[in-house]
Amino acid sequence: MQGIRLILTFLVLLSAFKTTADDECFRLASPEAVPFVKLDSNAAILSCEKAYNVAPNDPLIGAYFARALLKEKFYDKALELNLKAANAGIAFAQSNLGATYQNGYGVQKDDVKALKWYLAAAGQGFPMGMYGVGNIYYYGSGVSQSDSEALRWYLKAANKGLSQAQFSVGYMLQLGKGTAPDLPKAFSWFSKAARSGNVSAKYAIGLSYLRGYGVEKNKDLAIKWLKNSALQGHKKAKILLETLVAEKKATSESIEKDFSHKYAQFIPKRLHSKVLQAEKGDGKMAGMLGNAYNYGSYQDIGKVTKNIEVSIYFYELGAELGDLGSQQLVGLIYYRGKQVKKDLKKASHYYRMAALQDSRVAYVSLAKALIELGGTDSYKEAYTWLRKDIKETPRWAKSTLKENYSLLGYLYEHGYGVKQSYGDAYSYHMKAYDKEIESALALAKYAMKGQPYVKRISYIAANAAWLTVEELSLGDPKYDKIIAVACALSIEENDCYKLDPLFSEYVKNVVHAGECFKVKENCDKTIPEAIEFHKKRSKEINKSVKDG
Repeated sequence: MQGIRLILTFLVLLSAFKTTADDECFRLASPEAVPFVKLDSNAAILSCEKAYNVAPNDPLIGAYFARALLKEKFYDKALELNLKAANAGIAFAQSNLGATYQNGYGVQKDDVKALKWYLAAAGQGFPMGMYGVGNIYYYGSGVSQSDSEALRWYLKAANKGLSQAQFSVGYMLQLGKGTAPDLPKAFSWFSKAARSGNVSAKYAIGLSYLRGYGVEKNKDLAIKWLKNSALQGHKKAKILLETLVAEKKATSESIEKDFSHKYAQFIPKRLHSKVLQAEKGDGKMAGMLGNAYNYGSYQDIGKVTKNIEVSIYFYELGAELGDLGSQQLVGLIYYRGKQVKKDLKKASHYYRMAALQDSRVAYVSLAKALIELGGTDSYKEAYTWLRKDIKETPRWAKSTLKENYSLLGYLYEHGYGVKQSYGDAYSYHMKAYDKEIESALALAKYAMKGQPYVKRISYIAANAAWLTVEELSLGDPKYDKIIAVACALSIEENDCYKLDPLFSEYVKNVVHAGECFKVKENCDKTIPEAIEFHKKRSKEINKSVKDG
């Protein structure tokens, strides 16, 4: 008997260890969690090797392991694992196998095998597989070269959101390969790819602004995009940028002799060199200048006169140059609409830049802006970022997702961007009600409507009411609303004292125990009547306090 217990204990521990190892391997090496260019191959290999040793027959773990090995050019083992996973039907392993044969990674190049595996991955809807097929036709590798067929496959991958394919579609449209030239559409595809950080697309946008390809010529925007691309290592962008800067210097005096800037009147001489540094492509310096003009001083920038227009100029410059802080702060300024006119499109634009740099804070900020902006596409994108936030949040930090859960509850409640589901809405609101007042209100509304699957929800919602608003002052509109709803709900339980003790104390000492039952006359039909009753009662209480 003792032996059986030991075996069971060992199996439980082994299962727990396997789950932990699998999760770590997924986080470090899966295509869903990390792009190939950002993959930390050393850490991924160590983690996935442990997971693979525990489960050597799991083709998915083997595929993750192979992806990390490919990054470090351990081609033999990667080939072995990818073949096993590809034959098991794992799409990204099939695509990686296609790349292995196309490029000769540890094997003799074989375009026929490459196309076979790319098509297998594409058949499962995997965008890199589609892109691989497009490349086969574009270069004529083992097939008759066909620009039109290449474009057809590039479009399939581009519509799945693959930035490389989006750039390729733009390139084909710009040059008229496989289709008639369409410069405006080409620019649109370059912009989509650039939003995902594609460096070639950023160079193409800079060139488009410089030459007027599909957009009006704008040398300042051309330089801005070329700087962004050059900072990411694009050689052609760097060469072209140096030429443009040299031309600019040849036609104007040096900044030390005659500082020329659209906001020159607000910029003291001591900051001229820092402004020039920012204009030359230093996104961090641009962000520091933005902070200085936003707050009145910042670190070694020193004191300046606050000016939100100048601040936004430098924040936007920093954002375009990839400074994460600038992206988030200028997004916040446009979202709040306190210092400038509220602009949800601009807020979303800059929050999206930050989100594409894997900022979890930006995921939720972007989702909030998109939800407020409205529209099917915005709702769908918001849902995608919220789910990404949940996926990337470590297990030990799940308590930080309250606002995320509340927003997801809102989307499911109204069917915005997802299929309407009160069950899912209820589930998410239940995770958030103790911190997010909107979730507490939503739960209260469900109870008032008598949703059949909500059991004992009035008690939960009433407690949620108290926990959410206990720090707010009497008379606050949200406070009145939630207290009125909660009090009305407690009546359905026929006992004010079934609530949280603190809330019950509030009912007894402030509203008085009898009020809970008096309000019944006003809230039998609608919540608004109960709210108005409590607003009136709050005024009476406040007046009595003032009168002593």
